[in-house]
Amino acid sequence: MSVTELTIESTFPEAVGASSYVDAVRCLGTAAYTLFAVPGHDTLHTQVTKEVEFDQPSPLEIPTTEVVSQINERILPKVDMGALPSPDRPTLTRLAGVLIQFTDYTPRLHNVSVDYERVVDLREAVQKRADEGPIGLAEQLDAALEQSDGDITDALWHLFITSRQHARWLDSSVMRGMHDYTQDEKVGLMKDWNDSIVAFKERRPGFPQDAGGDTYYVWTHALAKLAFAAMPDKESIATRAATKIFHHGTTIMHALVHRIANTQDVKSNHTAAAVYGNAIGQTLVDAAKAAR
Repeated sequence: MSVTELTIESTFPEAVGASSYVDAVRCLGTAAYTLFAVPGHDTLHTQVTKEVEFDQPSPLEIPTTEVVSQINERILPKVDMGALPSPDRPTLTRLAGVLIQFTDYTPRLHNVSVDYERVVDLREAVQKRADEGPIGLAEQLDAALEQSDGDITDALWHLFITSRQHARWLDSSVMRGMHDYTQDEKVGLMKDWNDSIVAFKERRPGFPQDAGGDTYYVWTHALAKLAFAAMPDKESIATRAATKIFHHGTTIMHALVHRIANTQDVKSNHTAAAVYGNAIGQTLVDAAKAAR
């Protein structure tokens, strides 16, 4: 089911009419506010970081140009890029709120609903492909696309939410049917995910590779680029602004939010990951526009 099919049983709730748009704007505002005033939250990811600190470093992703080539050769032939759905303003606004902040921080976004079994299936599919070593971005997208029956928006959505959950475990509130895990089980799942995916930067003293954190940043940027630059029926001031803001979102976070408002629980610069995500997203946007 697509990221833009608006029912409570799918990715986003039904949002119709002015009142729904106002509510979506309020949700976005709440998400933006919590970037600066972070609520209390679990810090399982800091425990994971400590436990993998002395493990074998993860291999690095291949150069961006090569990842883009893999997307063009392996992914795009499986997708009808001319058949992207066209989300309305409330949906895009609510999506923006979900993309910029963990849903556990934003109770007003909790009417977003994710089938947890889909998350489990994707996690297991990625781990299965990683039997011989951590897999890269193209392979991750291929696994998600296989589960999504060729629906690129659905694949990107589930990659985003699955990777963010297993990197930080702060989206549990929207997971419908999630198992009642112990803390140790959660940490184990997060470590297994981290071990299954490639990294984007070398490990340095005091600065972990944080493959999980970087990976969810990649898919955040890729999904945002496609959603705001290619999926609307027509461009507007709002969609152009959103495209630019998300393109530079990681830079803004590092330069502004983390510097003046709050520090990161895990010292991790996601700049390289953002480059990969923007490149993948732009490749998909170009393909969508060419297919029209």
